[in-house]
Amino acid sequence: MTRIRRWIVAAFLGAMLLLLVKFLATGKQASEAVAHEPPQVRPSSASDAQAPSPAVPVPVQPGSATQFQPPGLSERARRMQADWCGFGAKELAAEQAKHFEGKEMIGPAEIAEQAAKPKGEGEQVLALAREEVVQRWIHALRQRGEPRALALAEFLGASGVGSKARLQAMALSSTDPMLTALALQRLCDPGACRNVEASQWSRLEPENVYAWLQMLSEPGQKQTQGAYLLERMATQARYARGYQQEVGQLLVSVLQAGAPGLAHQAETESLMGVLAAWPIPSFSTLMRLCRESPGQPGQAMRCEAVAAAVWSQGHILDRLIALALARVVAPKSTPQRPLWERRALEFEAVQSYEDERRRRELEAMSMPADAESNYCWGQPLMRTLIQDYAIRHDWDEARAHLHAEGADLNAWAKRWRDSNGRGVLDPMPQNSEK
Repeated sequence: MTRIRRWIVAAFLGAMLLLLVKFLATGKQASEAVAHEPPQVRPSSASDAQAPSPAVPVPVQPGSATQFQPPGLSERARRMQADWCGFGAKELAAEQAKHFEGKEMIGPAEIAEQAAKPKGEGEQVLALAREEVVQRWIHALRQRGEPRALALAEFLGASGVGSKARLQAMALSSTDPMLTALALQRLCDPGACRNVEASQWSRLEPENVYAWLQMLSEPGQKQTQGAYLLERMATQARYARGYQQEVGQLLVSVLQAGAPGLAHQAETESLMGVLAAWPIPSFSTLMRLCRESPGQPGQAMRCEAVAAAVWSQGHILDRLIALALARVVAPKSTPQRPLWERRALEFEAVQSYEDERRRRELEAMSMPADAESNYCWGQPLMRTLIQDYAIRHDWDEARAHLHAEGADLNAWAKRWRDSNGRGVLDPMPQNSEK
């Protein structure tokens, strides 16, 4: 394999790894709750860092121009637009290489640092393409005319007061909890419009742990209503749903770019950006509440009931949080401990197996004959990975792969424990859970 062919493979694998880091990094609040740091990516070679990192699209106000050709766009930038797969993507990778030059590890801090630096021409071209993608999505969603699609269109365009106000009005008049979940992320400034209250979500969907966590995360709620909200969660909640998957499914349904190229990459990165930026209600307040008052009558039972609800239908990160709660309130001396140990074993095995499966998939990739002149050759796989993440339940899919092969749970769980230095239910290192 020639040197340039090795560079192409390294660049694409680096992009995949950076993509995974971006997803993990956006689960910051949940990661803090379980004292689980997002992994750092160590480039296998200097060229790994040359892969462009994913970026979150900047929402644009509805009604703005759909043609993004600023007068100052240079001849070189226009060439990038016209020949993205043969020239533009290569130049973008070179720009990114400068941002990560000298970095031994690439993680959330490095990605944030890179994003804050002045944009090169390749990055500007891609940013403009992402803005155009968001405008197309907004138009397509409005054409649907369905309440969820209309609300998501306003959500995507909520850089202006008008979209925020319309989204708030829709949520206030709807009994669909998804509209409330969207509106709570796009509140108007005080006095600009009437905002939906956090309590509306739990009124509409009392069986959703996330709805109660939204209230618990409000300033001062832990002190004034913490015990009440915990009791409500314990007695009513049955699952955890943040509506990221529903949003992802809607966006996948309006994807338009087919052939690899600038528009294709912009759509994929924009989809990833929306999903990666999706907030997770803060579990840290709940963790502190359960940890600080274990002696209160029934407190451990209530916290364990919440953990069971989060586990029942949650994604992989939700299940990690459920196990973190169980670690606090279901020590080895409790009757429910064996149940959580079985769940922990399955979690460790599923996570370890899934990491290895993804690694094997990337290593088994075959490079097309025109890879040296076509820098878009990896786009279809990138699109497939992001679409799968958007429309499927990651825990169900990963668990199905594990059990379909009849894998040894104990062996895979041991690999997870060896890699992390502890079992998921084992006590955290001192000071790590503060």
